[in-house]
Amino acid sequence: MDATRYELAVHECGHACCALIVGHGARAVIVYDGGGGLCLPDLADASPPGTFDPEQPPATPAVVTDWKDAIVRAIRAAGGFVAVDLVLHPERTETEIPDSDDRRRIETLARGLMRGCDLYAQSAFVALAAAEARRRLRPFKWRIKLAARALYERGRLSGDEVMAAMFPEHCCREEVSECAECDG
Repeated sequence: MDATRYELAVHECGHACCALIVGHGARAVIVYDGGGGLCLPDLADASPPGTFDPEQPPATPAVVTDWKDAIVRAIRAAGGFVAVDLVLHPERTETEIPDSDDRRRIETLARGLMRGCDLYAQSAFVALAAAEARRRLRPFKWRIKLAARALYERGRLSGDEVMAAMFPEHCCREEVSECAECDG
């Protein structure tokens, strides 16, 4: 097994699992043969049109008016590195989000939420997003492994295929956070 490709699969499935948990869903997750990966969120009904979109951050961040949506997006962005720590480095008790597109996305959300915030406030927001992602993903650790194995083998999974890989016993989106049979 290629360790780098598997780590990428875990990372992308972490984003997808976070997206599912917070109600955004995922259209697809991809790991590329040459390295790198992508989780395409299903945001069609997650935000009203014209809201701040960290996937396409402007040069100067807009003021974020929907703080709940911004926090949810930050948690989703942190989910990749958190999943890698939970699955591949279980001895770690905290996740440090390194300099990456994910970290920049979270920092952009922080600047949009808190106009004029300094680097300390941005770092605190990144740490908050990572801690909340860890809290939410911890019960789904072994399910992330199931989805990551499927993604590793196939290279691409649709959102429904991620759900089917994570919940082979039943594929029911509404039950992700409430089903007594799941990690209960």
